[in-house]
Amino acid sequence: KLEILCLNNNQITEIRGLDNLENLRVLWLKKNLISEIRGLNSLHNLEELWLKKNKISTIKNLDELKKLRYLCLCDNLIPEIKGLDSLINLRSLNLIKNKISVITNLQHLSNLEYLDLSYNRISEIEGLANISNLYFLACTHNKIIQIKELDNLKKIGTLCLEGNPIDLQKLRKDYDKTITQKDNILTS
Repeated sequence: KLEILCLNNNQITEIRGLDNLENLRVLWLKKNLISEIRGLNSLHNLEELWLKKNKISTIKNLDELKKLRYLCLCDNLIPEIKGLDSLINLRSLNLIKNKISVITNLQHLSNLEYLDLSYNRISEIEGLANISNLYFLACTHNKIIQIKELDNLKKIGTLCLEGNPIDLQKLRKDYDKTITQKDNILTS
């Protein structure tokens, strides 16, 4: 009845041998050499998946993880957001330090509350209109110059934009929530 499995720092190159762990709720595979997400289809009770600091370039093979609430894919080689459509219970998505340039394919994640896209290549905040439960959004240290579609994010409480060449004057007028703006270029 194993529920939590930690396999961090093991130089694992392939996810395998987990088929019989049907009670597994939390899986940590941080700091390995995994290049492809696979071998997780039988983990129907998985709620947290940590794949930080691997060699993953594509988000895929997560369709069977219907109970997944937390997904960490930080510090990988992912150029685009895709393969998340079936994760309808996902609450937290962490994609820090990847190669993402456009925010796309998040429209089905209506329960998402926490999204961190810091240290990527994003120039525009868009594609978030349908994520009405989003409370925390971090896009620090990107290339953001424009923000769209924040009007639909009625629950947004924290918006972190530090380290971007963005004009925050209009944003300040429209949003009185928590906005961190350290190291931004402010213009009037």
